[in-house]
Amino acid sequence: MRTLASTTLAAWVALASPSKAEAPIEQDAPSCVKVRGEPRYQGYGQTHVVVVKNGCDKTVRCEVFTDVDPTPRYTLLVAPGETEEVATRRGSPSSAFRPGYRCELR
Repeated sequence: MRTLASTTLAAWVALASPSKAEAPIEQDAPSCVKVRGEPRYQGYGQTHVVVVKNGCDKTVRCEVFTDVDPTPRYTLLVAPGETEEVATRRGSPSSAFRPGYRCELR
């Protein structure tokens, strides 16, 4: 009986623990630029959207992608004070993703 309880406990601990550490993802932008990932349910699954908000005084060029879809990389030009977005995946069964990005002022 004790062996069964120990085995059951070990199995629950293994299932509750993350199977792997999150790999680092590139996230580089000026402090006046905010980038976020936003899942949106659209009837047949989740759409993964990367949103870029430019609070800078200059246009910003961002190359964006996600940990789910590292390629292709999408280029967004965002005017000062504006927000742009791009859908990187449609119909995903999961809402979990992290945006990756590299942004620079133009």
